[in-house]
Amino acid sequence: PQIPRAGDEADSPRRAAALRATRVRDIMSRSVLCIADEMGLNEVATLMINKDVEQVPVVSEGRLVGVLTRSDIIRKLFGR
Repeated sequence: PQIPRAGDEADSPRRAAALRATRVRDIMSRSVLCIADEMGLNEVATLMINKDVEQVPVVSEGRLVGVLTRSDIIRKLFGR
């Protein structure tokens, strides 16, 4: 089935108004899987596979220092 997008002409005015009123904080994930910048690549890759996540925030001393994606891991493994 087709997933409607915000602003599509097929959206009803009521739905469009509801989407405009929705804030990110209302739908975001509050429990986020984070990894330490010192973790080993093998451990992180296994964790991402087991938790079925495409990307994870990387933290150091409680601060966000980056985001690691499955694509980053694949590029590193295949030297691109």
